[in-house]
Amino acid sequence: MHRTMPGETPIPTPLLCPTCRKPVEAGNPELPFCSDRCRVIDLGKWASGEYRISSPIFDPELLDELEQRRTAATDDPEASGAASTEYEDKRYKN
Repeated sequence: MHRTMPGETPIPTPLLCPTCRKPVEAGNPELPFCSDRCRVIDLGKWASGEYRISSPIFDPELLDELEQRRTAATDDPEASGAASTEYEDKRYKN
């Protein structure tokens, strides 16, 4: 992102092909790629498993806290709110 002074026209950042990093014109029908070749290369990387969407990274302390809450809820149903749910179920059945 370019900073501009008040009254200046911002300089547009060129779009770059994610495969070969060449500049891509905004009107290019292969956008965001510069060519059909780069589009197919990218598709091949997804198909071969070279690209992946990673799983979420969990904070170990948060996982410990969630496990403690789960254990406490199974040991004490009132702590988990199970008692109020049971009451609400009975109320709607009558």
